[in-house]
Amino acid sequence: MADSADIRDVDALKEFESFLGRFKDAMTNRNDEVRTEYARVTTWVNSDAPAYWRHETNKAEQRVSEAGMALALCRAKVREDHEVCTDQQRQVEIWKRRLELCQVRNKQLHLIQQEWEQFIQESRNAISGGVDLSDTELGQARADLQKTIEVLQRYTGL
Repeated sequence: MADSADIRDVDALKEFESFLGRFKDAMTNRNDEVRTEYARVTTWVNSDAPAYWRHETNKAEQRVSEAGMALALCRAKVREDHEVCTDQQRQVEIWKRRLELCQVRNKQLHLIQQEWEQFIQESRNAISGGVDLSDTELGQARADLQKTIEVLQRYTGL
């Protein structure tokens, strides 16, 4: 330890204290952005995407049925007109593939929901740590530094 203090300029500490305030605000904003983004992704994973794929599955089921009826009507006419039903067969195949894709996406979505929930659980500590750092620890460090600056200013004023 030094026997005496040589305090000439408290402005550097004031600048650092000001920086801590800006840093705290930036961290708070970033934490809010992260929470907002997590909420947005959670809504997409748990609500928007399932609703979309349910709708698409229902639509594909309806189109498979309609295309199947159109194919059956065409085949019923073939005996009379010797017509080939390739367009109708192609439509049935297209909509069956789309229905299969929708079913696969619904199954994948369930896995994605589980993985996202696991990710959220694992990252909660990191998020909480960032919130604690910005809300509590940086605020306390800034308050302590302000007190130190006040003491030093009184000391240098003597």
